[in-house]
Amino acid sequence: MGALLVYLGFGVSGALAAIVLAGALALVVAVWPCRALLGGHREYKYDFAPMYRYAPQAMLAILCFSVSGNIDIIVAKLFFSSYDTGLYNAAAVLGKIILFIPGAFNLVMFPKVSKAHAQHKSKVALLAKSLLFTAIVSGAATAVLFVMPQIVLNIFLGPAYLEATELVGWYGLSMLFLSFVVVFVHYHLAFGHITYIYFVALFILAEIFLLLFFHSSLVQMVQVLVVVNAGLFLASCLYVLVSEFSQAVASKE
Repeated sequence: MGALLVYLGFGVSGALAAIVLAGALALVVAVWPCRALLGGHREYKYDFAPMYRYAPQAMLAILCFSVSGNIDIIVAKLFFSSYDTGLYNAAAVLGKIILFIPGAFNLVMFPKVSKAHAQHKSKVALLAKSLLFTAIVSGAATAVLFVMPQIVLNIFLGPAYLEATELVGWYGLSMLFLSFVVVFVHYHLAFGHITYIYFVALFILAEIFLLLFFHSSLVQMVQVLVVVNAGLFLASCLYVLVSEFSQAVASKE
């Protein structure tokens, strides 16, 4: 739709309008099957209270990743020239592909974890499988960025951005760790475990603090992302292990 509107002469306005129209269409498609719950047929009654309690958790998770995915770019704009910021943005664009590639695994895992939780069954195996699939797919993409960054930059962004070569692989690595964290977030949201989301928020605040104080070069900024995201991933693994151990002990008492 966006390409069509641009072709018809609407330019940037047409491209932006296509985004709005696509979102509106997606909303209609999503709401239409639920119309009986939203009004009209009163024989369908649904308790929305759990949804209202769940919404702040989901909103906080979305806020965390919105900040995490953009704060480094904002910091780059504050402390570096337009040219350097452009190089950093180039690395960020390619690196974030790794973050979104395994999204389908999270969509599949979410309802399965919710069902397992409702049936009082173990959920860790589902988490482990999602992490494994994410590691395979995102890990392969990260390896490509490390092995052939110049080729990838040249193909997707052109030769003007080849100076971002040293950033691409490391930025991809930071997004690899963050993609694992996304799996953990979906896992905990699936059974309404809000404490973990607060845990993630603390790491995001630490990331903001570190970026504001450690930005002597673009490479150093990327290194901050790698350290924070790797730390959050390892802490998330430990968090799940401790939670599972605590539940196992409690069930025996």
